[in-house]
Amino acid sequence: MRAYIEFGLRSFRRATTYRAATLAGMATNFFFGLIRAMIFTAFYESARTTPEMPLEQAVSYVWLVQVVLGLPFWPFFSDTFIADIRSGAVAMQLIRPADYQGCWFSDSFARLLQMLLMRGAPIGLLAFAMGGMAPPPSWEIAGLFVLSVAAGMVLAVALAQFTGATAFWTLDSTGFSSLMAVVATFFSGMLVPIALWPRWLSAIAHWLPFQGLTDIPLSVYLGRYAGAEALRYIGIQLA
Repeated sequence: MRAYIEFGLRSFRRATTYRAATLAGMATNFFFGLIRAMIFTAFYESARTTPEMPLEQAVSYVWLVQVVLGLPFWPFFSDTFIADIRSGAVAMQLIRPADYQGCWFSDSFARLLQMLLMRGAPIGLLAFAMGGMAPPPSWEIAGLFVLSVAAGMVLAVALAQFTGATAFWTLDSTGFSSLMAVVATFFSGMLVPIALWPRWLSAIAHWLPFQGLTDIPLSVYLGRYAGAEALRYIGIQLA
């Protein structure tokens, strides 16, 4: 276990060296968050019926998506895994004393953590300062949100390993990765909160694992899932 922790710490420190890329990504995410918040506000103002999710929660959801944006995209960051498989280097990795999947998991988890802390958290603070993002309803909800985000990180890295492992059986896993990108981006609730979907479509989303990347953590933050129900959904993320 100590080897995996050290491997993750080194990956985290290495990721923090790309400061320009982090600042550029943060600026881009903030811009898109601002645009999407205005789009949602315009839709709500022109709505003929009252949506199930209040406007304040919808705008907070938009900004929270920018905070945890790495989660729905991380399943496709398996290029290194795929390259090792295609080149045959994975054979050397597998005979090393440390488990290859464990090392790769530690590396990916650390880089994802760096993205959330160095890129997502500042966006959340800016959105909160601007009044665009409401605080969690209670400290209990805030703790459950942190727990749910951690579960989402585990799910994201696991999906990345699953996507990359397809290279063992295919000549090129680009097609499968692209398909996963489309499906996960939509069914994670990254584009539109699942609470605003038609019932039949949201029922499909609740049967898929992708809701654990975005919709479950954000619904916990907004207080839509609380207490035992929140813990049940966190369990779904880890199932």
